[in-house]
Parts: sequence; structure tokens; C-alpha cells
Amino acid sequence: HIVLLAKNETGYRNLIKLCSLGHIEGFYYKPRIDLDLLTKYREGIIALSACVGGVVSAHLVSGNDTEAYEVAGIYKGLFGDDFYIEIQDHNIPREAPVLEKAPKLARELGLKLVGTNDIHYLKQEHAVAHNVLLMIPDASATNAQDYRQLKYQTDQAYFKSSKEMLALFS
Repeated sequence: HIVLLAKNETGYRNLIKLCSLGHIEGFYYKPRIDLDLLTKYREGIIALSACVGGVVSAHLVSGNDTEAYEVAGIYKGLFGDDFYIEIQDHNIPREAPVLEKAPKLARELGLKLVGTNDIHYLKQEHAVAHNVLLMIPDASATNAQDYRQLKYQTDQAYFKSSKEMLALFS
């Protein structure tokens, strides 16, 4: 996983091209984009390393720091100053290694660090309703589930204010 954002008109065109090619040529259970395509269509794009399942963070979570540094170096080479190491804090244990190691990785590789938040619903109190929505495909009369047991293990995947984000990452 990697997050791609357009910083100009060229970036928007390239994102559309990447999205289309990911669906047409790279589809394997879900759309995929490889490094060759990213290299070809990187102009005007900002890249973030994504959540704990992202290209860099997944290696930090699994304890493979060397691989995390190598992958971060590849994306730094590809995007230069437009590649950011992303950290998130949804108060789930899996994020702890990233919160601990990512700042050091960013500093040592000369990358910028950005604090973000996954947003799956607008308000924190929507967590249970969102969870019910996620459970619908697996629910049946013989497969009753506890809707209060959050699938994402957190109620923090809501749109946080700038004040909340500053407090979280101060």
C-alpha cells in the first residue's frame, strides 16, 4: 500500500492513468500498480508511505527494519522530496513499532514525517454503526456476531479536527 496524491494538473492526469492501468493491466483480486508504472507516471504526484499495512510500515511492524529502510530509499529515489513517511495513532498495538521507529527512519533518510488518521466515518460515535455495516456480508441467522466488538479494534478512524491531530502528534 502507498498513498498517492496529485499536486498539480499533471499529477491528476497521471493518477487517473495509474488508476486505469491498475484496473486494466494490474488487476489481481484488486487493482495493482508496480514500480515501473510509478516510475513512468510519477510526475506531479506526492506519495505517502501509508498505514501499518503500507510499503514501509509493514516491514517495521514485522521487525524487518532493514527492508523498511531499503523500500523507503526506493520511494525516496522515485519521488524525492515528494515522498513522506506516514505515522498514525489509532491507539492499537500494531501501530506501536511504526510510531517508535518511523521518526528515526525518516530522520536518517532525510524524509519528511507526516501524521495522518484513517477516516472510515465522520464522527467517533459512528464507530459501532460502521462496524455493523462491515459485519453485514458475514451475518446470518446461524452466524450471530457481537456488533460492539470493533473489527478495526478502535473507534479512532473518524475525521479528527486539527486540534485533535496536533494533540495526538505533539
